[in-house]
Amino acid sequence: MNHLPLLLIHHVPSLILSLTHLLEDHFRLLDPQHLSLPLESFYSHHAQSVRAVVVIGLCLLTA
Repeated sequence: MNHLPLLLIHHVPSLILSLTHLLEDHFRLLDPQHLSLPLESFYSHHAQSVRAVVVIGLCLLTA
C-alpha cells in the first residue's frame, strides 16, 4: 500500500466526499479535514510527499 502515490484531497469542510472509494485502490489519500493539525502545518508537513491534488468544490488553494 505504501508504494501508491500520495493524493491530497482539498475540499470545503461541509462537502461529503463520495468518490474516495474510487480513488483508494490507486492512491494513498490525504484529507486535511480528517486530521487535527492546522491546515498550514498539515500542508508544510506533507507537501514534499504529495504527487497529485484533487480540488473539489469552490475552495481556495494557494501554493
